[in-house]
Amino acid sequence: MTITFIIGSQRIESNSAKIANLISQTFPADVISNFIDLGKNPIPLWDEKVGSDNPKWQEILTPLQTQLEQSDGYVLISPEYNGCATPAIKNFLLLFPKHTLAHKPVLAVGVSSSIGGAYVISDLRANSYKNPRLVFVPDHLIIRNAGALPAQIQDFGSSDTLLADRIKYSTKIFLEYAKALKTMRQETTFNYEKFANGM
Repeated sequence: MTITFIIGSQRIESNSAKIANLISQTFPADVISNFIDLGKNPIPLWDEKVGSDNPKWQEILTPLQTQLEQSDGYVLISPEYNGCATPAIKNFLLLFPKHTLAHKPVLAVGVSSSIGGAYVISDLRANSYKNPRLVFVPDHLIIRNAGALPAQIQDFGSSDTLLADRIKYSTKIFLEYAKALKTMRQETTFNYEKFANGM
């Protein structure tokens, strides 16, 4: 099984990236973790040439699309910017054909350097699933006081903090969804031409 972390922070060295690494430590050894870090590797804003044979966009998006299509699920991590998910993560979700991400589970993770983070979850759940057909699992994570997290939880194997337990529980549920939806995709015929967009 392969899971891709989409790190939505627009900072080069971000707490969100550190959190992605920590969460990936909770996965079993047979799960491959890939990382798309939009701070370290920013993607240009969508323009009308996306989806065409434009060489610039082909060079940027083709390797990412291959990586996303080979993934069984996504961990979508965003810090809270002004009460919203980041522009980078919203732009990212506009860039790929609708079947690329479709019918795969998403674990949403909101990040805050203080006590926020909840609005990220609301924003992602309300505004990013319809046309990409992302399947947000019922569980999500909100990581508050994120700057202190790496010191707070260095080793999930020995930590018994409530946050570590919540992360381990939520990732376990998420991976079960990934298994179940993989079977669903294999046994279901989708008509993306007739029903291109969600309602």
